[in-house]
Amino acid sequence: MRNWKSGDTVEVTMPFSLRTEGFRDNPRRVAVMYGPLVLCAETEPGQRNALPYPAIIGAEGSLTSALEPVPGKPCTFCGSSQALRLADGDESGATLEPIHTMHGNRTYVVYWNAFTPEEWRATETRNQALNARIVDRVLPGDEQSERDHRLQGDKTDTDGKSWRHAVDGGWFTWDLKVRAGEPQELRVKYWGSDTGGREFDVFADDRKLATVTLDNNKPGEYYEEAYPLPVELTRGKTKITVKFQAHPGKMAGGVFNCAVLATP
Repeated sequence: MRNWKSGDTVEVTMPFSLRTEGFRDNPRRVAVMYGPLVLCAETEPGQRNALPYPAIIGAEGSLTSALEPVPGKPCTFCGSSQALRLADGDESGATLEPIHTMHGNRTYVVYWNAFTPEEWRATETRNQALNARIVDRVLPGDEQSERDHRLQGDKTDTDGKSWRHAVDGGWFTWDLKVRAGEPQELRVKYWGSDTGGREFDVFADDRKLATVTLDNNKPGEYYEEAYPLPVELTRGKTKITVKFQAHPGKMAGGVFNCAVLATP
């Protein structure tokens, strides 16, 4: 027992540690924590994250070892592009700060896909090969990109930065360039946790390519579907009109990326 007197003080030290916490159903998708604080990284408005970005890269069990404290900024850490990668082609790395400091119109990411250095090199090689096949691509929600691809639609909406959908039987179209008469495919990016009456058809110049139902298809991750474009569909053409048509009373999308790729 201690006898306290006026002026006595108590100092309590609660050391924080930097760590990651994975999803229960997907331990390779993680959040970065500093003690009880969730950390996030600011992104550029409209920044396009091609699969599998954003990424945190490190050896098993030591994903945060390459993150360094930022002098003069408590609870803030930085990582080079060898440790943190936000988007395709971004070599600047990222700065992590507590999520409660992210306010106003700032956009940010919280969750990261975990890779070993070996896995990351293999992923980069695959992505470079995929990007080399792109004939044309529209960025849903990006005003300039959608204008350049002659967006049209009915009952369609966007968040203004990363996706577009249509509601209540609505539709939307873009014009995309093609290589006349060559084997190609339409590749579309979806969010695997989308659900709630999302049933729609995908057309290219009025030819149905697929009927799609989004109903928690791949929870917690983006994924892409490839729809072959018949050679006769592009013969003598320099562009096609791609249409996403919701079924009556249903939704089309969201679509997070849409591109024409040459077939390898």
